[in-house]
Amino acid sequence: MNKKVDQDFLIRLKGEYQAKYGMVMDDWTAVILHEVSEQFGNYQQMTKESASQILKASEHIKGQVYPVHFTSEKQAMQYGFGKSLPYAIAICIIGVLMYFFMSSLSWYHEQQAFMDKYPNSVDFKGLIEHGKVEVIHGRKCLILSPNFKENSPVKIGKEYIYDGSKKRVIVPLGK
Repeated sequence: MNKKVDQDFLIRLKGEYQAKYGMVMDDWTAVILHEVSEQFGNYQQMTKESASQILKASEHIKGQVYPVHFTSEKQAMQYGFGKSLPYAIAICIIGVLMYFFMSSLSWYHEQQAFMDKYPNSVDFKGLIEHGKVEVIHGRKCLILSPNFKENSPVKIGKEYIYDGSKKRVIVPLGK
């Protein structure tokens, strides 16, 4: 816009508004009214440019987004499972592996604490040397025989004593 404001322009502007509203306007009011309308014109142009840019951007986005439509809820659910199932399986497998790792690690620490607590009282070497080991169903097992006699000498690593009152098995590891 940037029109040069001179006395003729102000007279025409005042006359235009006097004809429209029937009121006489002074020079300062005419100048301020001109400035306001000029700035409004600038803002109107900027708004039009912004709207056209937003429209272009929305058209660009619409071209890149592909909506997925399903014919039934079952089909939508299967699609969702197909998207998330591999991640869920991986998380479950990692969780199970971590559980087994942590449980075996805690079992190892319990055994180590027991060995550190009683270093001389347990004769594991004698149990290993005299015990009979067999592989049953792919696992190594220590084979023990029952010894229910009260005063008989127990063979270390070959026999066990059953304590019926407490329902437990006692394996002698030393003399």
